Amino acid sequence: MNVKKSYKILLNIFIASFLLINNIQCLKLNISLIKESNIKEIKSTDYQSIGPLGKDHDYYVLENGDEYDGKFVNGLANDTKGLYYFKDKPTYYCGGFKDGKIEGRGFYTTKRRVIPRYTIYEGEFRDGMADGKGVYIYKNGDKYKGEFRKSKREGKGEYEWKKNKNEELITPYLFKGYFENDNFGDFGTYFYTNGDKYIGKLKNGKKHGKGIYYYEDGDRYEGDFKNDKREGNGVYYWNNGDRDMGDYLNDKEVGMHVIVHSNGQVTQKYY
Repeated sequence: MNVKKSYKILLNIFIASFLLINNIQCLKLNISLIKESNIKEIKSTDYQSIGPLGKDHDYYVLENGDEYDGKFVNGLANDTKGLYYFKDKPTYYCGGFKDGKIEGRGFYTTKRRVIPRYTIYEGEFRDGMADGKGVYIYKNGDKYKGEFRKSKREGKGEYEWKKNKNEELITPYLFKGYFENDNFGDFGTYFYTNGDKYIGKLKNGKKHGKGIYYYEDGDRYEGDFKNDKREGNGVYYWNNGDRDMGDYLNDKEVGMHVIVHSNGQVTQKYY
């Protein structure tokens, strides 16, 4: 068997372990209700863009030391473009507030101004957590774009890895599919830096079940995978029109394989 094709199938072991660590549990902006009665101090500013309300206006220092720059309705923070500064982070939230809670569309960022390269999360919030559609950017440059539920990746999404500087190493650069409880779901597509692609079933981020692996040279394998390796029954299609049908174990051909050549000839091979 071609060594390079066995090696590529092992790469997703890294993917699964990586995403289990690279989660977004930190994105829970749990704060007490933002009440007008909790205002400790009112300050004024005249420097530009302290918040979305512009310059020359008041903002509020709360009893916990955090700052809120926005409107109150019936004594609670209610605004579509307010700003909240977390003193202990220090980070900022800019966006929607409803009945004293962070809710609606907004940015969570490390800078007072909303600048893309400092943004951690942009999207929908509910009760202080990422909930709905959004984009999360990791410290290492990776990016997730898709659906969230209670600050976990849940539903349809895309995970994009930061570009690998080592061009000789074949690694995945994009995953499109489904996420469950902040990890890979049971179906998706991997795109690799050299043009390879996998579409099929997954288990813990690894190829597991029925799937198709497309190689950059035009070959493809259709069949069973187990624990990121070809295992079970499958068909290998060569780019010259030949196809090899048989069983696999631990990523290697086993038993008798039937080879149907492009000219119609049928041969057998034992492993």
